[in-house]
Amino acid sequence: MVGLGLLTVAIQDAGPFTPAVAGNDGRTILWVAMGVGILALAAAGLLARAVIGMDTGTPAMRAISDAIREGAEAFLRRQYRTIGIIAVGLAFIVYAGYNLLLPEPSSASSSARSVRPSPDTPACTSPSAPTSAPRLLPAPA
Repeated sequence: MVGLGLLTVAIQDAGPFTPAVAGNDGRTILWVAMGVGILALAAAGLLARAVIGMDTGTPAMRAISDAIREGAEAFLRRQYRTIGIIAVGLAFIVYAGYNLLLPEPSSASSSARSVRPSPDTPACTSPSAPTSAPRLLPAPA
């Protein structure tokens, strides 16, 4: 914990961070990030092509693979159906909570008037609100 505190103090004493790139508007960093992203997509494409181009295996391996694929697709269909049922139920509950159970204001202008204080109303009407700033030190004698 002491090391973290010292690191925090060292960072605060270092002053504001300015990146060591040409132009402080971040365009260089943006272009570098976009270039790295494009290179990553190209690498992913090359790896996918290499995997797809490989041999699919013996007929026994393909039979096992097809059985696994069939089971995985059945599992995902069941999961999507369950998630869909839950989503529709929650959407109905949220709709009912906002539109059926809450009272509707008589008009938009009256609800806006009830929120805004009149010009005669003081800024703070709470009875517990202090009338002056709290004193942190005892009053001088």
